[in-house]
Amino acid sequence: MNNKSISKYLSVYVHALVCFLIFSSHLAADAIEKPFLWKIEGDRTTSYLFGTIHLPDARVTALHSSVEQAFKDSEYVYTEIPLDTSDLIAQVNYLMLEGDQTLVDIIEPELLQRANNLVKDINPILTIDPFLKFKVWALATSLPILEQQLNNPGVLPLDAQLYQRAGSEGKGTGGIETIQEQLGYFDNLSQDEEIKMLRDTIEFMETTASQDQSLAEEFIEYYLQGDVNAFGALMVKYVKEDEFSKGFMKKILHDRNIIMADRIHAKLKKNPDRKYFFAVGAGHYWGDTGIQKLLKDKGLSVSSIE
Repeated sequence: MNNKSISKYLSVYVHALVCFLIFSSHLAADAIEKPFLWKIEGDRTTSYLFGTIHLPDARVTALHSSVEQAFKDSEYVYTEIPLDTSDLIAQVNYLMLEGDQTLVDIIEPELLQRANNLVKDINPILTIDPFLKFKVWALATSLPILEQQLNNPGVLPLDAQLYQRAGSEGKGTGGIETIQEQLGYFDNLSQDEEIKMLRDTIEFMETTASQDQSLAEEFIEYYLQGDVNAFGALMVKYVKEDEFSKGFMKKILHDRNIIMADRIHAKLKKNPDRKYFFAVGAGHYWGDTGIQKLLKDKGLSVSSIE
C-alpha cells in the first residue's frame, strides 16, 4: 500500500481515529434505550448536548428519535473539530511521519513484531507495512479500532456525517476545538512517551485477546443504556496507574472538558437566540468535569432528555 492509498484509507476514520457506520434501520434506532442527550434551556431558546460513541456498530450509530428531533430543531451544529471533507483530509498529515523516516527507525523490532502479529490476527492478509509511515501515537490509537474499521469500510465518522448533513441543510457549522489543538495533545508527547503508549496498547490488546474479551461490546452495552457513569468508569478501567498514563488521561479528557465547556458557554452567552447542537464524545460527559456539569456550575439550566 503506497502513501496515496494510506491517505485515502485514513481519511475515513481519522477524526479521533475511529469511524462510524451510519445505518437508518428501525432495529438499530430501537437498540438505544436512552440517548446521551441533554438540553440547555436559555431565556430565549433551547440548545443541545449530544454524546457520540466511536465504534462502527449499527446498534449505536443510528440516531435515537430524540436526537433526531434535537438535530432538526437546531440551527447550528458544532462538533469537537471542524469536519468538512477538506478538514478530514488535512488531519491525515498530522498522523504521518515526516520525510523518509518510518517506524522501523523508531520502534525496536520486538515491539514492531508484536504489532504486526496483532494486525495479522485481525486479518491474516494484512501486515504492519501500510502503517510504517504512521507516527508512533497514531499507530497506538489505530490498532484498537482497526478491526471495527475494516468491517465497515468507506464511511465517514458519525460526527462528520452530522457536520456535513448540517451544511447540506443550511445549518451553521463549526468546531469547538481546532485540529491543531486536538491532535497537539499527541504531538506534544516525547518519543519515549509515544513508545510507552504503543507498548501499553499492545499489552492491553494481547491481554484482552487471550481472555476473549471485547472492550467494544462493553462500551456499546453502556452506551445503549445511556449510562454515563458506567461508560466513564469503563474508559478509565484499563488506564495504568503510572504517572504518565494518569496525567495524559487528565489532559485529553478532563482538561479538554473545561476548555470545551468554556467555549460552549461563551457561544451561548454571545448568541442567546441561536439554537445549537453540540456533538462531543460520550466520555466527555462523565465525572465531576463532565461538560454538562461544568455548564451547570456556570449557571446554565441543563437537563437530560430520554
